[in-house]
Amino acid sequence: MTLNQHPEESPSSQSLWLETASPDIDAVEHYLRREVISSVSIIAELNSHVLNAGGKRLRPALVCLSARCVDAAVKVDTLLPVAASLELLHMASLMHDDVVDNTNMRRGRKTANALYGNGVSVLTGDFLLARSVQLLANVGDLRLIRAISDVSSSLAEGEVMQALLVGDTNVTEEQYLEVIGKKTAMLIEVCCRCGAIAVDASEQEQAALQSYGYNLGMAFQMVDDLLDYMGDPQRIGKPCGSDLAEGKFTLPLIYALEKASSSQREQMVILAEDTTSPLVLQQMSALITELGGFEFTRQRALNYTKQAVQSLDTLHNNRGKRALVDLARFVVARDV
Repeated sequence: MTLNQHPEESPSSQSLWLETASPDIDAVEHYLRREVISSVSIIAELNSHVLNAGGKRLRPALVCLSARCVDAAVKVDTLLPVAASLELLHMASLMHDDVVDNTNMRRGRKTANALYGNGVSVLTGDFLLARSVQLLANVGDLRLIRAISDVSSSLAEGEVMQALLVGDTNVTEEQYLEVIGKKTAMLIEVCCRCGAIAVDASEQEQAALQSYGYNLGMAFQMVDDLLDYMGDPQRIGKPCGSDLAEGKFTLPLIYALEKASSSQREQMVILAEDTTSPLVLQQMSALITELGGFEFTRQRALNYTKQAVQSLDTLHNNRGKRALVDLARFVVARDV
């Protein structure tokens, strides 16, 4: 694949990054199941439900690949608490998001809040967040604890900002970029940063991997926003049009609204207010396509992916670096 191709024009080859990261991911998986045990049965049950929901464990993979990009010989045991901590933080943020957004399905399964109620889900998310910090406290590196603290604040700020923009037809691209920067991009950035810290990377190496992570996160979220309109519900694990139904205006729609004539804009505003009709997503998608919203978002995602790959130029050309390049290309080409 070349980065100038559209996501649908390229096979989503994962071979190099997944092959490289798989042994580490398997080790993290075993470690996670051991570390989320609770004497409170409902917490243990809910944790098991969330863990069994699957996912590619992209964030632990980024921790491990970033570390191996700097030190190819690093032992996986060194990385386990750091990688597991970032996955627990991610899990906690998803549980909190699902409560705020009243989401009932994720990855093809009922969400924790749909099964156990909002109160239990929020408190179990708090348990996972606390456990995340505890794992890093046991490592004893204040740089890691500071990184987790910073990104936890960023995630909360992004979620509040997003909640305040729900249903706002005047939301700007700048506001959208700030929200996804604080949520998705900062979390992926901190995974790369913590992987670098875990192997005592130089300041230059840390900066390169942080830049890679931030830009990758921006591209990742933009592809997610495209899939919400165009994806296969069976593959993405949730109904298409979820963002629109929740009143979230993402980049494809924001761009289309900006370029629309007064009559087109009026039509889109009406559609956004009536998401109960099964035809709304189809009609909205047609207008976004006509106004170039999907193409614009694709190009922005590709540009962020290019910037991510270019951030790695100063690093040694080892297998870890090549795997990160492959992962960037997978992110922009994926269909799940």
